Amino acid sequence: MMVEALNYTTRFKYLIQNSGALLTGYLAAGLLAFVVSEAQPGVAMIIVLAVLLAGGAYLGGTVTQRFTAGLPVFAVTSLGGVVLIGLLVVLGGLVVLQSIAPLVGVSLVGVIIGAVLAWTARNVPS
Repeated sequence: MMVEALNYTTRFKYLIQNSGALLTGYLAAGLLAFVVSEAQPGVAMIIVLAVLLAGGAYLGGTVTQRFTAGLPVFAVTSLGGVVLIGLLVVLGGLVVLQSIAPLVGVSLVGVIIGAVLAWTARNVPS
């Protein structure tokens, strides 16, 4: 199935580039598994909070852009709020990265091995 997703190409560079979508899918599935399984509740809560913050920022930016017709908008916030969000992003990101490091490693190795096998099957005469 992975070879089909890589599209037919004989260039190794393009095989690796096309593998990026598969790697993204593996990582998304892994993050979803973290949230659903609650194996590490702290990591699951950080992921859910990050998704909510990102969704809120996207929605707020979209609504503001529509109401202002693309004019620049200056918002007022407290320094404490900015620092708190920054710390949440940095520390939460480190915790999530530490937790999913094995998943990233396995996914990356799997994608590279699949790309090498696909390249070999397509370029080495039998």
